[in-house]
Amino acid sequence: MINSIGLTIVGIIYLLLILIMYLSKKKYSNLRSTIYKFLIFLTLTMLITEICYTFTIKNRFLIPNVNQFFCRVFLFLVIIWAVGFFFYVKNLDSKNESSKKKKITFISIFIISAILCITDSFFEMKFDDGLYLIYGPASVMLYVMVAIIIVFLYMTLLKSKYPNYLKNPIYFIIIVFVLDTEFNFFIMDINDVPFFLSFVIIGLYFTIESQDRLLLEELEKATDAADKANIAKTTFLSSISHEIRTPMSTIIGLSELMLKDENMDKKRIMEDTENIYKASLVLLDLINNILDISEIESGKEKLLEKNYVLSDVLKNVYNNIKPIIDKKNLNLKFDISENTPSEYYGDFNKVYKILTSVILYVINYINYGDVIIGVDYKKSEEGIDFLNFTISNTSHTTNEDAFKIDFDNFLKIGDNMQNIVSSEILSFVVAKKLVEIINNGSCVEIINDQNEGTKYIIKLNQKKVGSDLINNTFL
Repeated sequence: MINSIGLTIVGIIYLLLILIMYLSKKKYSNLRSTIYKFLIFLTLTMLITEICYTFTIKNRFLIPNVNQFFCRVFLFLVIIWAVGFFFYVKNLDSKNESSKKKKITFISIFIISAILCITDSFFEMKFDDGLYLIYGPASVMLYVMVAIIIVFLYMTLLKSKYPNYLKNPIYFIIIVFVLDTEFNFFIMDINDVPFFLSFVIIGLYFTIESQDRLLLEELEKATDAADKANIAKTTFLSSISHEIRTPMSTIIGLSELMLKDENMDKKRIMEDTENIYKASLVLLDLINNILDISEIESGKEKLLEKNYVLSDVLKNVYNNIKPIIDKKNLNLKFDISENTPSEYYGDFNKVYKILTSVILYVINYINYGDVIIGVDYKKSEEGIDFLNFTISNTSHTTNEDAFKIDFDNFLKIGDNMQNIVSSEILSFVVAKKLVEIINNGSCVEIINDQNEGTKYIIKLNQKKVGSDLINNTFL
């Protein structure tokens, strides 16, 4: 009996060693590594079960029911392992999946395994007294099921776009498994399936699941991202310098003319003073946006939350954008849902800045039509209050790629080669960052409709206070 479980004991020793090393290292957590961990414990359980059924086969006439139990459990564990390995391969390139997807994956593993195990349980098991092996119809059905899973696994690899360093170890495992299975099926003198699966686990640990390699890859990605960020910020500073120089040149140039020209009439002085004032406002707006971005990027931006009335926010937004709306002959409308509460707990100033920045970004791209500000309130399934704003225009459809560039980067990449950064785009970037701070994640999206223009949807996590409702007559 000791001879028949020699490989099993070796497999347990190696697996325990791998388990200790695996658990002691910092791990890159994703669905694939979670399944791998599951396979480690499953293989250990299988090896221990093999020792148990070897003992029960030897004494099966004394403990027939116990023997049946351990032998069936062993076959079921092999089936579960094969199904689990299929899902492991299916998720080779997995990233940081949600807990919901992980639950669905493991539920799928157990449902498919349960169906196959129930099917296999209808077939009879036979036992070899000399070699302590399971054979017969149940064993044949097990091989058939595993063969079908291997075929599906192979098809999955063929259809996938996994890199070779992920594919090659799996191909090698399939080839060796097929050769080993044929050897065991036709020359039945040893059961090395659990030992082979231990070999698979060990092989994966030093190849696909090598935590050193995975963490090194993450470090390289982080380094590349940091380098790109530094390049982007350098380019941003180069681009923004043009925008700063323009109003500065206007201020300096007109001031110099006013100082030198002693005979300048009052009308000319008023015109130049007005131009200096406008250039100063543009410059101040640019500097404020740069300072806002710097504060946000450094992590110093904090939420200053208190109770506020929504109508006060909307009035301030209205008063700020009304001159620009009138200048461009646009129509400004409010569409406030009847169930929208009046008072909230949150950061008044940030909500105001987000709304103003997005509306100015929208206005920047249109010259006619309507600008509609929709407001409503929704409670999520998790019980979180969301104050929703929909900024719509009826005359312009935003290019989604261009929107994403504006939204995710410091630079506005247009047709020109100078990468000019406008104040509206900087304000929009700030607004996006502020939404991320409020929601702990972005909740801004666009919906394009060729007949109705573009809708910019902003969802803000703002806690409702009281039961009073706002209405459309606040302006």
